[in-house]
Amino acid sequence: GGPALAKALLAHSSSSDRGATVVGSKARLTLLQPARRVDAVLDAMKAADVMMLVIPADGGLDQLGEHLVDAVCMQGVPAVVGVLTGAELLPQKLQSASRKEWANSLTTRFPEHSKFFSFDLDPKCEHLYRHLSCVTPKQLAWRHTRAYVLAHNYSLEPLDPAAATAAATTTAAAATTGAAAGAAVVSAAAEAHA
Repeated sequence: GGPALAKALLAHSSSSDRGATVVGSKARLTLLQPARRVDAVLDAMKAADVMMLVIPADGGLDQLGEHLVDAVCMQGVPAVVGVLTGAELLPQKLQSASRKEWANSLTTRFPEHSKFFSFDLDPKCEHLYRHLSCVTPKQLAWRHTRAYVLAHNYSLEPLDPAAATAAATTTAAAATTGAAAGAAVVSAAAEAHA
């Protein structure tokens, strides 16, 4: 399923950063797997250019998975890639039907910018990788007016450690490593209230 897919995608990389980044000749892809909570998925989608929806062929999306996809539909997403995993484990007659069912479901939910792949037809993810490295995501209106950050690591350093223990709120400096984009991104030297 998901781990095999990530491993196949990472095989296209000459180097990787903590097993989550694919660096190729054309593109740099960072694979995120947020926690299965609405807030975590929506936060990840704020910084993502492409949502890769990994669908298990043996049962499809569970109720929480459906809820998460519906939430992402409402928030908006630049591009969607669906990947069906485990189709090779289904009886031969059901494999093609399962691919068609999920391809149609993806097109219905995301009619403008979606593409569907089946892991059993592309086990080395060559077509998927090629598509991900060339996809041009649509622009989301809210991204032009709001900043968003994908932080791989962060820390908050109280500017006055003595005041931090005495007060419920304090002023701190935030240090992040990762990528920042969008309008009016706050600089790393700016103060943040914790």
